[in-house]
Amino acid sequence: MADEAKNYKRSFRDADLTIDEIRSCKGFEHFTDEQALQVIANFKEFSLIVFNYYRRNLRKRLE
Repeated sequence: MADEAKNYKRSFRDADLTIDEIRSCKGFEHFTDEQALQVIANFKEFSLIVFNYYRRNLRKRLE
């Protein structure tokens, strides 16, 4: 379990994705600012869902 915590800390990102980072991905080059911001919001929401699922399952394994 300690390795999983280390991997989480290594992959942590302090800042949100930027519009430029979204546009730098293939298929997203033509997105407007508004569309790119929606992609960012969707990634954040999805990330929270996955993280909360992972955290719940990790707690269950530690019990």
